[in-house]
Amino acid sequence: MKKTLLVLIAFFTITLASAQFTDGDYTFTVVGSDAFVSATTATGDVTFPTSATDSATSTTYNVTGVASAFNSAGNGASITSVIIPLGYKTFQANCFRSMTSMNSIVFLDGETFGDKAFRNVDSLESVVLPPNEITSFGIQMFWQSDNLTSVDLGGLTSLPNGIFKACPGMTTLTIPATLTAFDAASFQGSTVVTLIVEGSVPATIDALWEGVPANITAYVPTENVTDYQNAAIWKDMIIKDKAILSDPQVVVNTLADFKTAVQFSDREVTLSPGNYNLENDLPIGSRVITLSGSNNNITLTGAYIQVPVGCVGESYMRVTGNNNTIIGGEIEDTYRNGLTEITDFSAYNQDRTNLAYGLGGDAVMTISGTDNLLDGLTLTTRGSFPYGYGSMYGIGAGSTFGLNKRCGILLNGPRNTIDNVVLHQRAFGHGIFMQGDATETVIKNTSVDGRVRPTGDLYSETNTYDLPYRANYQMPFEDNRPLPTDEYHSLCEDAFRAYTGSGSTTVENCTAYQMRGGFRFYLGGAATISNSTATDCGSSNFNLPANSGVITNSSGNFAYAPLTDNAGSKNGYKAEWTIIPSPHATGPHNIMDLTGSNHNIVLHRTPGPIDTTDRAIVVTGDNSTIVNETEYPIILESTANGNTIRGCEGATITDNGTNNTIILSDCGGLLSVHSNSLADNIHVLPNPVINELTVSLTNTNLNNSDTKISLYNIKGQKVLEVSPINNNNPVLNVSNLQSGIYVLKISDNASVFTKKIVKL
Repeated sequence: MKKTLLVLIAFFTITLASAQFTDGDYTFTVVGSDAFVSATTATGDVTFPTSATDSATSTTYNVTGVASAFNSAGNGASITSVIIPLGYKTFQANCFRSMTSMNSIVFLDGETFGDKAFRNVDSLESVVLPPNEITSFGIQMFWQSDNLTSVDLGGLTSLPNGIFKACPGMTTLTIPATLTAFDAASFQGSTVVTLIVEGSVPATIDALWEGVPANITAYVPTENVTDYQNAAIWKDMIIKDKAILSDPQVVVNTLADFKTAVQFSDREVTLSPGNYNLENDLPIGSRVITLSGSNNNITLTGAYIQVPVGCVGESYMRVTGNNNTIIGGEIEDTYRNGLTEITDFSAYNQDRTNLAYGLGGDAVMTISGTDNLLDGLTLTTRGSFPYGYGSMYGIGAGSTFGLNKRCGILLNGPRNTIDNVVLHQRAFGHGIFMQGDATETVIKNTSVDGRVRPTGDLYSETNTYDLPYRANYQMPFEDNRPLPTDEYHSLCEDAFRAYTGSGSTTVENCTAYQMRGGFRFYLGGAATISNSTATDCGSSNFNLPANSGVITNSSGNFAYAPLTDNAGSKNGYKAEWTIIPSPHATGPHNIMDLTGSNHNIVLHRTPGPIDTTDRAIVVTGDNSTIVNETEYPIILESTANGNTIRGCEGATITDNGTNNTIILSDCGGLLSVHSNSLADNIHVLPNPVINELTVSLTNTNLNNSDTKISLYNIKGQKVLEVSPINNNNPVLNVSNLQSGIYVLKISDNASVFTKKIVKL
């Protein structure tokens, strides 16, 4: 008997051992004469195998399914997308459950799907089910897949119970002609509010259906509109002709139609001029408008979209498609009580439902697609907690009282452009900022403005629930120093901001006003800023990334913060600023704080009153060149070494450092003209210059055979000379010259023209 038992144990041990085997990156379970995938070490984008060989038995199996065991911890954790090939028939219950990285899956085949096969796949965004008839499809298939937005139902014939339960991103669903029935609980916990129907015959909906027909808009075939309007349960939905979605030129006059139309590609979509209200026009849970189509021209000109604070708690305008142009329009966050500017911050921050209600740190608009253009939008943001105190109680994890921010526009996709945008930031959060995959971003002709507040006002908030009172009138993130009475702080974050990981940004002709920071790019990739202005910002007006930031022909003041704080002590600034006088300046800050090394800085000054406050340009770093054409003093601290300072005669330069060179010149003499008519007709650009300087002589009547163009350094040494014979637009290559001030001299023995040139 004992021997028999041992034999049986050995037999079953051998049988069980052969039930699983590994071939390449995959582990398989033998099911009958076939094999199911039960584990894998594959990563990235994968296509499941159609056959596998058990090397122990030399048996080759057809792979026809995925086992429940596939969802075990670690299996496929790094898979981002899956293609299921022909031949797969069975997908056991929970087989893809809780996979952490998979964002898409396409089935070319499949007949039987077990319950909850995709439950808790939070990264999953899109699913394409097989086109063949699906014989069995389990319940709660996509339960709690938070980011799911697109499901092609393929050959599904009946919509099963709880299929989209707790899937907040699933708001639009296409119903194929093959689908003929909705189970009673098919819409249990669903946020689907838009149906795009392909069938001519209305699907039968269970009489006990848990959906809310009044909240659903169904777009049906033109010839079947009446059939759907008379069909049970369908008749209680909003039935619309699907033709408006297929027309290449679509004009819509409701936000519901607009929301649907912008999901398609290759069309012109116009939202008719008029007033719209996100809360009134779209049901709760369906107030996110996603522009997922591509190659569209979307016109919002004359359309005003009002968004009551508290009606939506996340980014509600999302551009996920590519190569779209979005023109015009106005979006305004509004308070239900009619407030536009907040003065009673104590009362404001007590109402966390209708006033101090943000978007959880999201931006009103998020642009994550590629090659999109946003042109001419006016945006006003309102609603955040806290509001009225800027950054003094924290900006992220560990904040003193918690946060519920609201930002303006987030770009986290490549090659997007913002043009002619006006952004009024009236909430605690950034105006326009770049994260993630944002690179080659262009922002031009755009303004962002915020609000500032005298910090001393906070002492008037004396209720026990007031935030300043609760913080003992101290600044927790500044070593608990007492609230100053002679400073202003911005109520917002930064106007233009780049974060770690984002790529290059180009800014042209933009303005920042009364934000915490103006142009803050010190954490991002290469940044080029031209013809832009930042004034009255509360922490800094400009900063740049290391060795890859250039500022030209731009200006700023130092009213409430330095012109630049050189955040992170980055090196290699190339910057030309015109300093705007700041007679209203408050607080103890400097005009500039120049840390780091190897900067090339040129400073001009706009006309205006002389500042009476004793402030200075303070240098603590090494090996920088500063050309200061202003009356503002420069102080070289004890750590400053090897810097070159070129200033105007009479300027105050205090050198407490070592090996610094100070050169004083007659600033007025750097630009001299001996022929007014000649000066009017000679054009030199760009100036400042980095590589090539073009001199236009087209209308000068100079004698070309005698004309010489010479370039002199600050010591009077000639460093370049050209004779522009038969060339009215000669080019000087200055790329190999050191940064600094040069004098360009143009003469033909009869006239002389000289001009200061700044080499960056």
